[in-house]
Amino acid sequence: MVVGFRYTGLLELFPSPNIAAAETEPFSVFISNPAILFLSGPSVLSAVEAELMNLGRRFIMRDVWSEIQKRIARRVNASVI
Repeated sequence: MVVGFRYTGLLELFPSPNIAAAETEPFSVFISNPAILFLSGPSVLSAVEAELMNLGRRFIMRDVWSEIQKRIARRVNASVI
């Protein structure tokens, strides 16, 4: 089964308010209007699985949203440094 996903949101970068932390974290990163959509693969079974995941995406976002935002913030700050 192949299930893909599309994650969207507006990435907002603000200079770090803490000058001492600016060496390792130059930006505070926020994501407005986050959304995730699961996409089915070529099989019928993956279409069913993607639809079930789409029904539960509110719970999925609640459980993993903070980790997604932390990882994006780390990658953005690492690319700036």
